[in-house]
Amino acid sequence: MALEGELGEKKQEGTECLLKMQNQRGAHILCQDMLKPPKMSGCLQTPLEKLTITHCQRLTHSDLTHLFQCPNLRQLKSLRLYCASLADFSPEPLQALLEAVAPTLQVLGLDKCAMVDFQVEAILPVLSRCHQLTFINITENDLSLATVGKLLRHTAEDEAQRLGLKTLPCSLVVSTGLLWSTLRMSIKTPPTLLHQAGESLLRDQALAIAALEHLPAELFPQLFIQAYRSRRLQVLKAMSQAWPFTVLPLGGLPDLSLDEVFKAILDGLDLLLAQEVRPRRCKLRVLDLRDRGSDFWRMWFGCSTQKRSPMVPVAVHRSSPNMEHPLAPVEVFLDLNFNEWDRYSFLLYVIQWAKQREGLLHLCCKTLRIAAVPFQRLGKVLDVVQLDCIQAVELNCIWDLPTLGTFALYLGQMRNLQKLSLSHIHMLAGEEDNEEEEEEEEQGEEEWEREEQQCFHQLLSQILRLQHLRELHMDSPCFLLGRLDQMLSCLQTPLDRLSIKNCRHLMHSDLTHLFQCPKIRQLKTLYLFALSLKHFKPEPLRALLEAVAPTLQDLGLDNCEMVDSQVEAMLAVLSRCHQLRFFTITGNDLSLTTLEKLLRHTAGLSSLELELYPVPLECYTTQGTVKKDRLALVRAELTGILRELGKPRIISLGTKYCQQRGISKFYKVEF
Repeated sequence: MALEGELGEKKQEGTECLLKMQNQRGAHILCQDMLKPPKMSGCLQTPLEKLTITHCQRLTHSDLTHLFQCPNLRQLKSLRLYCASLADFSPEPLQALLEAVAPTLQVLGLDKCAMVDFQVEAILPVLSRCHQLTFINITENDLSLATVGKLLRHTAEDEAQRLGLKTLPCSLVVSTGLLWSTLRMSIKTPPTLLHQAGESLLRDQALAIAALEHLPAELFPQLFIQAYRSRRLQVLKAMSQAWPFTVLPLGGLPDLSLDEVFKAILDGLDLLLAQEVRPRRCKLRVLDLRDRGSDFWRMWFGCSTQKRSPMVPVAVHRSSPNMEHPLAPVEVFLDLNFNEWDRYSFLLYVIQWAKQREGLLHLCCKTLRIAAVPFQRLGKVLDVVQLDCIQAVELNCIWDLPTLGTFALYLGQMRNLQKLSLSHIHMLAGEEDNEEEEEEEEQGEEEWEREEQQCFHQLLSQILRLQHLRELHMDSPCFLLGRLDQMLSCLQTPLDRLSIKNCRHLMHSDLTHLFQCPKIRQLKTLYLFALSLKHFKPEPLRALLEAVAPTLQDLGLDNCEMVDSQVEAMLAVLSRCHQLRFFTITGNDLSLTTLEKLLRHTAGLSSLELELYPVPLECYTTQGTVKKDRLALVRAELTGILRELGKPRIISLGTKYCQQRGISKFYKVEF
């Protein structure tokens, strides 16, 4: 059975362009705090089926209003708002959003949204009209028992009438000593006999443990979930010793934290590791603590339509391509995610637990994500983990160059690193203002430059040690100003993906060094976003595309201040990018004539799936607003060109990014 370990990571690049690509391909968007719903919804080209917004504590009242106003959200089958702070919101926007999706909605999640009684009671009437609804999760909100009772009655009434039932079974858990309630229910079907049998078995933990020896493997995941939810510690301890699958994906469980339940599972593994001969049933080789793999639990718990044989073996991922030591009996996968403050204690506990059992198991941390965390905390963890297991590093924090230079000493030890993302790395304080501060002492300036150059060389010396790097992403890399050639010269292997974003100070020589670098000539993805190319000669960009044309699949040139002459200079080479699948060039100042030429030159690219172009300049007023009548004529003219080219094709025209509204609007043109 192929579990989560085999699933490819789906990462958003954090830009509007890639959100559009995600929507075009899968009709499913996950939005986190850094991407607010209005900006996202403006990018949608097709109706969504699933929408998830998580950890968006800065969600505003207007954001929720934009959601229900978006026409491409009105066919949602799944809507989940998780950890969105709605405590101070009036109920009308959420009420209107549910009204809009009521005919199609099947799954609704409003967990950890700080909702209170009056907000939930306001949505009860429309909730009772969601006739397709199969699952509601409204856990960890501040609701009284009375409101939970009303919620039960409103969701059961209409369904009961249609099914001919007087009451509808559901599961209701009330936290001990509190009136606040947790509700998880299915309003289409009552609990299965299997579910009820599991609950009955778990009432007697000793009996449940004795039954594990004869329990079919297919029933283990469901019983494990039920024991996890009801906190049956002794059963969990025993089940972890008898787990009949190669992977135990604990990271996919809801609300996994450093509590007695988690520690009970680890206690069970301790007992397993201490045995010279493993129990007959146990096939466990991997403990996966990464936040993924929830499909495994949904599949076995009846929430997935996937049909897989329970006895198909699960592929076990080795820690790195060139591990010198043999694989330990049990491998523990853990992502080092320093984006969440409350995860630090969890990470530290697991790392210390694994170190104490070195030789019996092997801790493998493949991904390192760093946001707001003191460097001292980071160092404590990096000092004790095996750095050559790490394959992806994402730095998204405001560091200066000396801090990056210190981190580079760890980076050089990540010998199997394949992906490196650097965001918001700044030069030393005061460096950017030296030209204006003429009164600055020359000695101080030289000292700044000397220290900065030393830190930069320290970074380069460690990048030279990365023999497997395939992806390089740089966002706001002001420390690279005039130094991109030095960075590129350190690459040891050809890159597959390169992105440079929000670098308004990119120099003409930097772009020249790009196409001259032999390590970028096999690129599959090239993404240049928010660069200031307006005054650049067209030759460097044309030469860059010429170098990567045989392999290029994704090309993004959004918001780069490009003009007609620059785009027309690259048309010929663009028509030779025969592998191109995605092409986006929104947010640039192009005329209708140039846009028509683009359509004609890309007409022969048979692999092209997504095309995003800017609304031409002729459609704007002097104030920068779109002339709707003129745009309608332009769309009709472009439709005629597509018809003339004779190939079914869909393109989208995007308006310039609106700072006030936080969105770009897109218009479809198709033949």
